[in-house]
Amino acid sequence: MSAAQRLRLRFLESVVVWEGAVHRQRLVEMFGVTENHVSRDFKLYTGRHPHNLTYDLSRKRYLPTAKFRPQYASGSADEYLAMLRMVCDSGDVRLPGMPAPTEADVVPLTCGGVDAKTLQAITRAITDRTGLEVVYQSMRRPEPAKHSLWPHALVFSGTRWHARAYDLDAGSFRDFVLSRLTVKASLTQDCPEGAPERDAEWTSRVELEVKPAGRLSGPQRQAIAREYGMSGGAGKEKWTLSLRTCLVPYFLHLHRLDSKDRKPFLELADPSLVERHRFPDP
Repeated sequence: MSAAQRLRLRFLESVVVWEGAVHRQRLVEMFGVTENHVSRDFKLYTGRHPHNLTYDLSRKRYLPTAKFRPQYASGSADEYLAMLRMVCDSGDVRLPGMPAPTEADVVPLTCGGVDAKTLQAITRAITDRTGLEVVYQSMRRPEPAKHSLWPHALVFSGTRWHARAYDLDAGSFRDFVLSRLTVKASLTQDCPEGAPERDAEWTSRVELEVKPAGRLSGPQRQAIAREYGMSGGAGKEKWTLSLRTCLVPYFLHLHRLDSKDRKPFLELADPSLVERHRFPDP
């Protein structure tokens, strides 16, 4: 079975689990393949798992049987919601081929300004362990400035992509927003200081324990615990995670933990981590 076919079967099952039925045209429209491709997919699926689906002639679609058990999809809510997001991001908001389609839409991410050639230069520099001469527009100064960078990773902050790189001019590892960066030339000279293993904030980790805010009522705490998949009983709900040190400021900002003015629904078990890892004031 090819990877593409396995992906289609996973989609097939996920639709069956969450929407209660699936038909061939749904896969044709979703994946842009021919009906012959999809017919082979269904033939393979029903041959391998004959007790999972039954065909409804009146509705012209496959329905799950009482014995249905997912073989390719996880059956988790996260999987289906991720699929919905993929469809929405593609611009096809109303899912095709269903008489009562699942209505969905998303707030777009602010990543449309990343230049393809810039990203290509950065990813190749990461792979080849080479440097780049760039011009970067910081929000801390009014005019753009030149930098000699040795990037070693990409970082998604929750809203936008950054290049994690050693900045020769600053003599330190920093994050650079991809959409604010213009590559001017490649740098071939070695830069031992820019080796990824020397990036202490990348190689070290911080353990975080997050819990519902103390100001919330009992039912509100339980709702937040469910929303964030927290473990622990009533009054002991917590979300434990380990992050690279350089990612902690983004996490704090994304979940509104770095500002008392925004009244977040979460709080850290160790509030001192906020002052140690929050972004500096502009």
